Amino acid sequence: MGIFAYEDKKRTKKISTNEASELNRSKYYFCLNPYCDAELKVTSVDGEQKIHFRGGSKTGTRKEHIDNC
Repeated sequence: MGIFAYEDKKRTKKISTNEASELNRSKYYFCLNPYCDAELKVTSVDGEQKIHFRGGSKTGTRKEHIDNC
């Protein structure tokens, strides 16, 4: 569960979950790990868990984290 991600694929602009939730909840964000191509979305904005970035099939992202990321 991360609270930071990159807004752009080149990883030049870091963004927090709070900033991202105010912009566009359906937008893809990118993993902080420069070796991982995972695409992330903001989740749990109105949920029981703390707001966070998440990737994978549950959020419908196209690329998941690499092993041990």
